Order: sequence, then C-alpha cells, then structure tokens
Amino acid sequence: MDHTSKKQLQVAAWSNDNGPVPEQDINAIVQSAVDMQTAPGLGYTDKNYYVNAKPYDIWIPHRENELENALAIASTFAMNQAQNQIFNNVKTMLVFMVSEPRHVMTASNDPPIWDKELNDSHSWVSSAYGSDGEMDQKVKQEWNKFNSYMDELLKVERYKKEKKQYDSLPDMVVPYHVFHQEHVTMIYQSVGMAMASAVSKCRELGYYSQFHTTYRRSVAWHDFYGNKFHPEKKWYPTAILLIGTQPSVGKISASRNSRDKIDSDTSFVTGNPPVNDSLVAIKTFEGIPILDPRRKEKDDGKGKKRSIDHLQGTVIIPDSHMKFFWEQYGKHSSDPRKLFSMCYSTRLSSCDSQFDGWLKKNMLDG
Repeated sequence: MDHTSKKQLQVAAWSNDNGPVPEQDINAIVQSAVDMQTAPGLGYTDKNYYVNAKPYDIWIPHRENELENALAIASTFAMNQAQNQIFNNVKTMLVFMVSEPRHVMTASNDPPIWDKELNDSHSWVSSAYGSDGEMDQKVKQEWNKFNSYMDELLKVERYKKEKKQYDSLPDMVVPYHVFHQEHVTMIYQSVGMAMASAVSKCRELGYYSQFHTTYRRSVAWHDFYGNKFHPEKKWYPTAILLIGTQPSVGKISASRNSRDKIDSDTSFVTGNPPVNDSLVAIKTFEGIPILDPRRKEKDDGKGKKRSIDHLQGTVIIPDSHMKFFWEQYGKHSSDPRKLFSMCYSTRLSSCDSQFDGWLKKNMLDG
C-alpha cells in the first residue's frame, strides 16, 4: 500500500455514523474536478483562442434540498451489483451531468458540409473534426437526435402513468448512441479525468468515495427533472460520486493487491501483470471490512441473486425512497407491490416486507 492508487477504496456501503463533507471541502473536490484538463473539440474557442467549455456540469443536490430525490431516482431502477445501491446513510453526492454546451444552442441547424460526405461514403469511422463552426453544428445535430429519442421514451412513461398501467420498468438507455465515436470518446475521457481528479482530492482530504453509473435509466431522471439542467432538456446524468467519512464495507480488487512490484526495464508493461498466489487479498482496509470477491451469491430458487443483504446487516430502504417510488410510480400502477419487487428484489431479499410495512404505516393500498 505504498502509492496513491492502492490507497483508493471503492466504498460498497456507508455506516450509520457516516458524516457529511464540510462545504469548503466539497468546493475543493469540485474545484479539483473542473480544473482537470478536458478532451479537445467539445468547447468553443474564445477571442484568445482558449478552449473553455467542458461537456459536463457538476450538480450538488443537497444544496437544493434535492439529495433524497436524486438518491431515490438512482436507487429505484439501479442494476444488481455488489454494493448498496439503496444508498443508505449517504450525506454528500456529486452528479456529473453531461449536456450540450450552451454556446452550441445558437449554432446553425444546417448539416456540416462534410457530414453528408461522411454518411454517403460510409466512412463514419473517419475523424469528425472540422472547423469550430462545423463541430458545433455536428454536436448540436447529435444532441437533437438523442433528444428526439428520449422524447419518445418519455411519451411512453407519460402514457403508462395516465392509464394507470405503470407495470414495467422504464427502458434502459445506451448513452449517446447516435453520437459520432469521436464525440463519445471526448465525453467519457473528460468525465473520467474529472472523476479521477475528484476521487484523488477526496483521498487527499481524508474522505472515502463510491461511484455509480446512472445513465442507463436516464429516462427516469428526465421524467422527474425535465429541463432543470438545460433549457432544451439536452442533459444526461453519466455518473454520481458519493463522498463520506465512514464506510461500513469496501471493495478492492484482489489482483490489485496481490501483484508483485513492477521492477523491470521492459518497454511494454501489461495492465494485467502476473498475480503472486502467495500474497493474500487484504480483508480490511484502515479497519474497514473488504468484500470477498470470491464469495458465493445466494440463489432464491427463482434465478435471482441477492447481492447486498450482507453489506451492513439488515439494509433498510429509506422512507424517502418509498415515498418517491409511490408518488412517481406506485400510485400509477395496477400492481404497485409487484412493481416495487421488480425494482428492488434482485438486490434486497426483504424488499416486499419493507414495502408492505410502509404501505400499512401510511394507510395506503398496494
């Protein structure tokens, strides 16, 4: 554990005494993220020829009293993973919102000259670079196309609610699937570097972090927040970063902590060096239990794996999540209990009984 990368712990769950991050430290973490370099070609060039636009904004929900709503959206339709995606005890959250740069809104709707040539020649894998104006047009067209796609999904969401037939999960979204490969590469490169910088700053300041991809159910985010993050709704939450003071359990790759020290003058170093079998994966990190990556997941007999029951005793779905589910989906469903089970049962074996208890407490009929 002699260098920074090995000191990065991926939190899998937070303890009951996890504390919030002071606002000045949040500012330092966000500052570190936005100060990180970004991929070229996504911003505009000012009069001094400096590219000064990034493809993302960072939203800090608790500063608008929106933390519980944001966590509930991320939790309700989360996919099954070996971490607590019910997000118990989270106090601080950053959301990396990718959006169409504001200056692109004024760009021409005419397709760039080379755009048609690329499509006609089937050479779409060629570089999309052109002049600044052409790139702005290209970026705008791609956001327009994806926005149209999202609008169709939102129509389905509205119909299901209006007809009281919200009995299925929202469609999963492949983010930026109509974007040119170069555009997508720039987005992920920029967000990845910003998140890495933020995580490193967290560690420097003595905090722990947990990251989670959010984009797959971005239709749910749009359904709730509309044009909050962009006047034309051209925004998509790509990742969230949860920050805190006290994890209850964490994850560290067994191979990452079982590799021999690189001591070679070779010109090519593989990212997957041999693992020394004599080294045992660590079981604790600064007193924090580490999940055993070789553990066996239980099967409930219906082919559903339970993956988070063991993380911190009995995982409780917060009342705020229950209320959010009911207001946004449950009361619009012909079978709220079944829908709730579809959302949570692959992650939490006790979800049905918890939902029944919440309905009874609030005198609602599920």
